[in-house]
Amino acid sequence: MLVRMILLLGLALVLFAGGAAGLQMLDAHKIDPVAWLHRVVASSSPAEDGPASGPALVPGKAAAPATPVLLTEQNWLISPGGGLVDRATVAAYLRQDRLVETRIARLTRRAPLTDLLQPGEKLPAPVYRQAFADIRAQALADRDCAALLAAFATRCEMVSAGVVDESLDAAGETAEFQIVLAYTQALDPATMPDLATVVLREDRLTLDAAAPAEAGDDSRLLADFLQGARDECRPDSATRPQCRILSFDVTRDEAGQTQARFHIAWLGPLPAGLYAAPPLN
Repeated sequence: MLVRMILLLGLALVLFAGGAAGLQMLDAHKIDPVAWLHRVVASSSPAEDGPASGPALVPGKAAAPATPVLLTEQNWLISPGGGLVDRATVAAYLRQDRLVETRIARLTRRAPLTDLLQPGEKLPAPVYRQAFADIRAQALADRDCAALLAAFATRCEMVSAGVVDESLDAAGETAEFQIVLAYTQALDPATMPDLATVVLREDRLTLDAAAPAEAGDDSRLLADFLQGARDECRPDSATRPQCRILSFDVTRDEAGQTQARFHIAWLGPLPAGLYAAPPLN
């Protein structure tokens, strides 16, 4: 509405700044100047008053059918309860072609310090090993990114990597690391369905390692976890159509037991009796 008012004022200034000539031209054609300005502005922005934030759900009233659009054109999703899904989850689910703030992997692992060495290097003196491990933690992040790329990611970037405070085991020459990664996933081969006919369903998938992990086993366990999550959440799944992994974390307790938790989401049909309708505002 604000845009129309600005255009209306601008056209009015242009028209009436010309003085009587502009008015005489319209009068000669029996055109009302104000009505003419309204028609020009309306034709220049036909979709200005359309919904900006996507539809909401109301019971018992169906909206006009919409044409299915490409994956990257969507910016809203409906929840099973009938409201709009929060923006962060929408971005993590729909924006598969870009890194987004909430599509994050958080990994906690214990690794030998020797895993951080370059060929021909030796560990520094014990007093420097905490700093050495903190500086070289990116080497572990690079390996975790490689595992993600092999499983389902198309891009992986390190957000942060470092040693957990007071986790250095001087005798065993190991330390506990926290790695945070951001990743993208492959675009689905098919276009998205009409989002007025589906809802976004979410779940938490938990996977446990069969046995406590030794230091250095985390890379193998991560690959197993990623494959397990991929098996449960596939874009072509019959039970979870267009399923995607929105984020996940891998933790390791003091006994060495490792667990992975995946936040997954997929599209399901609208609940009976609910239909998409644009918001009043």
